Amino acid sequence: MGIDRVAKKYGLEVVRAENETKLLVPTSPFFIVIREGNPTVVRLGVDEERLAEVIEEMLEEGETKESVEDALDEMIDETIRMAYSVISELEREGREVKSELLSSVMDIKDLLSEQLEYAEEVL
Repeated sequence: MGIDRVAKKYGLEVVRAENETKLLVPTSPFFIVIREGNPTVVRLGVDEERLAEVIEEMLEEGETKESVEDALDEMIDETIRMAYSVISELEREGREVKSELLSSVMDIKDLLSEQLEYAEEVL
């Protein structure tokens, strides 16, 4: 299966459930979600607990809010690149794919802003 090939290429952990596969990025709180169906849906997900830990660690290490945002944006961008590879593989297999990358990134950015503001208040 093409998903396994992409996972191996990027060193992602594959977690399969009934109608959904998650490709976890070991160095990031972000992951790729592939929901089976017609069409197959590809979007990004976020481990909120892990995101909060990453933000807290970076702020405690003296990073600014802006540098934390930049670092997390880079992680998101890298995950998006991987997601496009997944989409290409699925399409190569002849599957119809619907990308929800843009809407999922917008949701993640909203969550990211909220968590950064909260972390700044707490620390």
